[in-house]
Amino acid sequence: MPKSSGAGGHLYLPKYQDKNTREVREQAVYWCVYYRNGKRICESTRTDRLGEAKRFLQDRLRDRVGPPRRELEKVQLPELAELVRADYKNNGRRSVGNLERVLRPLLAAFDGWRAVNITTAETERYKADRLAAGYAPGTVNRELAALRRMFRLGKRHGLVVQVPDVVALAENNARKGFIEETEIQALLVELPEQQRAYRRYCIVDEAMLREGAEKLAAHLDAAARRATRKVVPIREAQA
Repeated sequence: MPKSSGAGGHLYLPKYQDKNTREVREQAVYWCVYYRNGKRICESTRTDRLGEAKRFLQDRLRDRVGPPRRELEKVQLPELAELVRADYKNNGRRSVGNLERVLRPLLAAFDGWRAVNITTAETERYKADRLAAGYAPGTVNRELAALRRMFRLGKRHGLVVQVPDVVALAENNARKGFIEETEIQALLVELPEQQRAYRRYCIVDEAMLREGAEKLAAHLDAAARRATRKVVPIREAQA
Protein backbone atom coordinates (compact mmCIF):
# COMPACT_ATOMS: atom_id res chain seq x y z
CA MET A 1 0.00 0.00 0.00
CA PRO A 2 1.38 3.44 -0.92
CA LYS A 3 1.85 5.86 1.95
CA SER A 4 1.03 8.90 -0.20
CA SER A 5 -0.05 9.44 -3.77
CA GLY A 6 -0.30 12.24 -6.33
CA ALA A 7 -1.47 12.71 -9.88
CA GLY A 8 0.53 10.22 -11.91
CA GLY A 9 2.73 8.89 -9.08
CA HIS A 10 2.89 7.74 -5.47
CA LEU A 11 5.20 7.18 -2.51
CA TYR A 12 5.78 3.95 -0.66
CA LEU A 13 8.08 2.29 1.88
CA PRO A 14 9.69 -0.85 0.41
CA LYS A 15 9.32 -4.01 2.45
CA TYR A 16 12.01 -6.53 3.25
CA GLN A 17 12.32 -9.71 5.27
CA ASP A 18 14.60 -9.76 8.27
CA LYS A 19 17.18 -12.52 7.80
CA ASN A 20 17.22 -13.45 11.46
CA THR A 21 13.59 -13.21 12.53
CA ARG A 22 11.98 -13.74 9.12
CA GLU A 23 9.79 -10.81 10.02
CA VAL A 24 8.54 -8.54 7.19
CA ARG A 25 9.52 -4.95 7.84
CA GLU A 26 9.41 -1.58 6.06
CA GLN A 27 12.43 0.47 5.08
CA ALA A 28 12.75 3.92 6.59
CA VAL A 29 13.46 5.77 3.32
CA TYR A 30 10.56 6.63 1.01
CA TRP A 31 10.56 5.59 -2.63
CA CYS A 32 8.43 7.09 -5.39
CA VAL A 33 6.84 5.69 -8.53
CA TYR A 34 6.00 7.87 -11.55
CA TYR A 35 5.86 7.64 -15.34
CA ARG A 36 7.96 9.42 -17.96
CA ASN A 37 7.16 8.98 -21.65
CA GLY A 38 5.10 5.89 -20.81
CA LYS A 39 7.90 4.25 -18.82
CA ARG A 40 7.43 3.31 -15.16
CA ILE A 41 10.22 4.68 -12.96
CA CYS A 42 10.97 3.78 -9.35
CA GLU A 43 13.37 6.09 -7.52
CA SER A 44 14.52 6.62 -3.96
CA THR A 45 13.66 10.01 -2.46
CA ARG A 46 16.69 9.69 -0.14
CA THR A 47 14.67 10.86 2.85
CA ASP A 48 12.60 9.32 5.64
CA ARG A 49 10.48 12.46 6.03
CA LEU A 50 7.10 12.36 4.32
CA GLY A 51 6.96 16.09 3.52
CA GLU A 52 10.36 16.07 1.79
CA ALA A 53 9.44 12.90 -0.07
CA LYS A 54 6.24 14.54 -1.36
CA ARG A 55 8.18 17.54 -2.64
CA PHE A 56 10.66 15.19 -4.33
CA LEU A 57 7.80 13.42 -6.10
CA GLN A 58 6.22 16.71 -7.19
CA ASP A 59 9.52 17.82 -8.73
CA ARG A 60 9.73 14.58 -10.67
CA LEU A 61 6.12 14.89 -11.86
CA ARG A 62 6.77 18.43 -13.12
CA ASP A 63 9.86 17.31 -15.01
CA ARG A 64 8.60 13.97 -16.28
CA VAL A 65 8.17 15.22 -19.87
CA GLY A 66 11.91 15.95 -20.06
CA PRO A 67 15.15 15.44 -18.18
CA PRO A 68 14.97 15.61 -14.37
CA ARG A 69 15.47 19.06 -12.86
CA ARG A 70 18.77 18.02 -11.28
CA GLU A 71 20.11 17.12 -14.73
CA LEU A 72 18.92 20.45 -16.20
CA GLU A 73 20.74 22.37 -13.49
CA LYS A 74 24.04 20.78 -14.57
CA VAL A 75 23.82 21.98 -18.20
CA GLN A 76 26.63 24.41 -19.05
CA LEU A 77 27.08 26.87 -21.90
CA PRO A 78 29.38 24.65 -24.05
CA GLU A 79 26.52 22.16 -24.40
CA LEU A 80 24.29 24.91 -25.76
CA ALA A 81 27.08 26.08 -28.06
CA GLU A 82 27.18 22.62 -29.61
CA LEU A 83 23.50 23.02 -30.50
CA VAL A 84 24.28 26.22 -32.41
CA ARG A 85 27.17 24.58 -34.25
CA ALA A 86 24.93 21.67 -35.23
CA ASP A 87 22.23 24.12 -36.34
CA TYR A 88 24.70 25.92 -38.61
CA LYS A 89 25.92 22.64 -40.07
CA ASN A 90 22.44 21.20 -40.62
CA ASN A 91 21.27 24.35 -42.37
CA GLY A 92 24.34 24.57 -44.61
CA ARG A 93 25.51 27.94 -43.36
CA ARG A 94 28.95 28.98 -44.56
CA SER A 95 29.81 31.42 -41.78
CA VAL A 96 31.04 28.76 -39.33
CA GLY A 97 34.32 30.63 -38.91
CA ASN A 98 32.44 33.78 -37.92
CA LEU A 99 30.37 31.73 -35.49
CA GLU A 100 33.47 30.49 -33.69
CA ARG A 101 34.78 34.04 -33.34
CA VAL A 102 31.46 35.07 -31.82
CA LEU A 103 31.27 32.09 -29.46
CA ARG A 104 34.85 32.42 -28.19
CA PRO A 105 34.32 35.46 -25.88
CA LEU A 106 31.00 34.06 -24.62
CA LEU A 107 32.53 30.74 -23.62
CA ALA A 108 35.45 32.53 -22.00
CA ALA A 109 33.25 34.91 -20.00
CA PHE A 110 30.93 32.16 -18.78
CA ASP A 111 33.53 29.44 -18.38
CA GLY A 112 32.33 26.93 -15.79
CA TRP A 113 28.93 28.59 -15.49
CA ARG A 114 25.74 26.59 -15.42
CA ALA A 115 23.19 27.78 -17.95
CA VAL A 116 20.56 28.19 -15.26
CA ASN A 117 22.74 30.86 -13.60
CA ILE A 118 23.08 33.00 -16.73
CA THR A 119 20.25 35.43 -16.07
CA THR A 120 19.19 38.68 -17.73
CA ALA A 121 21.27 40.58 -15.18
CA GLU A 122 24.36 38.57 -16.14
CA THR A 123 23.84 39.33 -19.84
CA GLU A 124 23.66 43.05 -19.00
CA ARG A 125 26.90 42.75 -17.04
CA TYR A 126 28.48 40.97 -20.02
CA LYS A 127 27.47 43.85 -22.31
CA ALA A 128 28.96 46.42 -19.96
CA ASP A 129 32.24 44.49 -19.69
CA ARG A 130 32.60 44.12 -23.46
CA LEU A 131 31.88 47.81 -24.10
CA ALA A 132 34.34 48.81 -21.37
CA ALA A 133 36.96 46.63 -23.11
CA GLY A 134 36.55 48.79 -26.24
CA TYR A 135 34.40 46.54 -28.43
CA ALA A 136 31.87 48.17 -30.77
CA PRO A 137 28.12 47.76 -30.14
CA GLY A 138 27.80 45.87 -33.42
CA THR A 139 30.37 43.30 -32.30
CA VAL A 140 28.68 42.87 -28.92
CA ASN A 141 25.29 42.48 -30.60
CA ARG A 142 26.57 39.59 -32.74
CA GLU A 143 27.70 37.88 -29.54
CA LEU A 144 24.38 38.54 -27.80
CA ALA A 145 22.49 37.13 -30.79
CA ALA A 146 24.52 33.93 -30.53
CA LEU A 147 23.83 33.72 -26.79
CA ARG A 148 20.11 34.18 -27.40
CA ARG A 149 20.17 31.49 -30.09
CA MET A 150 21.94 29.07 -27.75
CA PHE A 151 19.24 29.38 -25.11
CA ARG A 152 16.38 29.14 -27.58
CA LEU A 153 17.79 25.97 -29.08
CA GLY A 154 18.46 24.67 -25.57
CA LYS A 155 14.83 25.18 -24.63
CA ARG A 156 13.68 23.53 -27.84
CA HIS A 157 15.82 20.48 -27.03
CA GLY A 158 14.72 20.39 -23.39
CA LEU A 159 18.08 21.38 -21.92
CA VAL A 160 16.95 24.66 -20.32
CA VAL A 161 13.66 25.77 -18.86
CA GLN A 162 13.97 29.55 -19.11
CA VAL A 163 15.56 31.84 -21.69
CA PRO A 164 17.08 35.09 -20.36
CA ASP A 165 15.89 38.35 -21.88
CA VAL A 166 18.89 39.33 -24.00
CA VAL A 167 18.46 42.94 -25.18
CA ALA A 168 20.57 44.20 -28.08
CA LEU A 169 22.49 47.47 -28.02
CA ALA A 170 21.63 50.45 -30.23
CA GLU A 171 23.97 50.73 -33.21
CA ASN A 172 24.76 54.18 -34.61
CA ASN A 173 27.36 53.16 -37.16
CA ALA A 174 25.44 53.59 -40.43
CA ARG A 175 27.83 54.06 -43.35
CA LYS A 176 27.65 57.28 -45.38
CA GLY A 177 27.49 57.17 -49.16
CA PHE A 178 25.78 53.74 -49.19
CA ILE A 179 22.25 52.84 -50.17
CA GLU A 180 20.55 49.89 -48.52
CA GLU A 181 19.10 46.94 -50.45
CA THR A 182 15.57 47.72 -49.22
CA GLU A 183 15.88 51.26 -50.60
CA ILE A 184 17.07 49.93 -53.96
CA GLN A 185 14.14 47.54 -54.19
CA ALA A 186 11.70 50.34 -53.37
CA LEU A 187 13.08 52.37 -56.28
CA LEU A 188 13.19 49.51 -58.77
CA VAL A 189 9.60 48.41 -58.18
CA GLU A 190 8.43 51.61 -59.90
CA LEU A 191 10.34 50.78 -63.11
CA PRO A 192 9.45 48.40 -65.96
CA GLU A 193 10.84 44.93 -65.35
CA GLN A 194 13.17 45.00 -68.38
CA GLN A 195 14.96 48.08 -66.99
CA ARG A 196 15.39 46.95 -63.39
CA ALA A 197 18.69 45.03 -63.76
CA TYR A 198 20.40 47.91 -65.58
CA ARG A 199 19.05 50.58 -63.26
CA ARG A 200 20.08 48.58 -60.22
CA TYR A 201 23.64 48.42 -61.54
CA CYS A 202 23.65 52.18 -62.11
CA ILE A 203 22.37 52.92 -58.60
CA VAL A 204 24.94 50.72 -56.88
CA ASP A 205 27.75 51.86 -59.15
CA GLU A 206 26.94 55.55 -58.58
CA ALA A 207 26.87 55.10 -54.81
CA MET A 208 30.26 53.39 -54.88
CA LEU A 209 31.73 56.05 -57.17
CA ARG A 210 30.39 58.84 -54.98
CA GLU A 211 32.00 57.36 -51.88
CA GLY A 212 35.26 56.83 -53.75
CA ALA A 213 35.24 60.42 -54.99
CA GLU A 214 34.67 61.74 -51.49
CA LYS A 215 37.59 59.71 -50.13
CA LEU A 216 39.85 60.81 -53.01
CA ALA A 217 38.94 64.48 -52.51
CA ALA A 218 39.73 64.23 -48.80
CA HIS A 219 43.05 62.55 -49.57
CA LEU A 220 44.04 65.19 -52.15
CA ASP A 221 43.03 68.00 -49.83
CA ALA A 222 45.23 66.58 -47.06
CA ALA A 223 48.11 66.15 -49.51
CA ALA A 224 47.75 69.74 -50.70
CA ARG A 225 47.89 71.05 -47.15
CA ARG A 226 51.06 69.10 -46.49
CA ALA A 227 52.65 70.40 -49.71
CA THR A 228 52.00 74.08 -48.85
CA ARG A 229 53.67 73.90 -45.47
CA LYS A 230 56.73 76.17 -45.25
CA VAL A 231 59.99 74.30 -44.96
CA VAL A 232 62.55 76.39 -43.01
CA PRO A 233 66.22 75.55 -43.84
CA ILE A 234 68.40 74.67 -40.89
CA ARG A 235 70.89 77.51 -41.56
CA GLU A 236 68.10 80.10 -41.73
CA ALA A 237 66.60 78.84 -38.51
CA GLN A 238 70.01 79.09 -36.79
CA ALA A 239 70.58 82.67 -38.04
